[in-house]
Amino acid sequence: MTWKKVTTLIFCCILVVGMVSCSQKLEKEENGKESIHELYWDFKPEEIPIFDVENKGYHITAAVLVENDTVKALSKEEFLEMIQKKESMRLAAEVKEEYSVKEGIVVFSADRLCRISALYEKAASIGVGKRLVFKRVLNIEPQEENTDFNIEEIDNAIKEMFNLKEEAAMPSFENDAGKLISTDKYKYSATAFIPKLCKIEGQYKNDKIQLDVSGIYPYTGDTTYLNGIYLLIESNEAEMMPD
Repeated sequence: MTWKKVTTLIFCCILVVGMVSCSQKLEKEENGKESIHELYWDFKPEEIPIFDVENKGYHITAAVLVENDTVKALSKEEFLEMIQKKESMRLAAEVKEEYSVKEGIVVFSADRLCRISALYEKAASIGVGKRLVFKRVLNIEPQEENTDFNIEEIDNAIKEMFNLKEEAAMPSFENDAGKLISTDKYKYSATAFIPKLCKIEGQYKNDKIQLDVSGIYPYTGDTTYLNGIYLLIESNEAEMMPD
């Protein structure tokens, strides 16, 4: 028996196989689909703690958490704690008879860190950069080839059970808020973003089929926008900076 892997992005008419780069998961908002949620940083850029965490040839030197309408400058210890934390997802509705949930967690997904600004040389400060949208990814694995199933029905059930959204955009910031100050220790600097995501694994079955289902959805919490961590990243080598 062979396994057929189908990775589908519903409503977007985009098919992808496996995991692709961050730039394909986080896409620039187009056509003003939803109103922009503006936030304000109630601290000055120079009040953001400076630290140094090396990661794959570049350095993370500042971090600001945006979560549930809270904007908080993070220390090194707080940042490391955040990216290692896993939270169990809360059910928003009863699990339907056809579904079983193996795992549902919420994480700051550091493996999907994405640069959101241009690469600057010896910049004094950098704005947070472009506003991006994360669109959910749903993976279905039928146990038999040519199996018919309703992906939209499965996706809608997952969103209902966990109160999730199909896509969510990063917030914008009022006035001059959202600036990060470079350390002057490195030649190149940019801003980046770590999205907060919901990762779900489970199974769907009826009297005809049994499917393994895994999905990655944007986390919005009590807000309408994508939660996450804004970063200042720096390096002496341009080619080491993430895309």
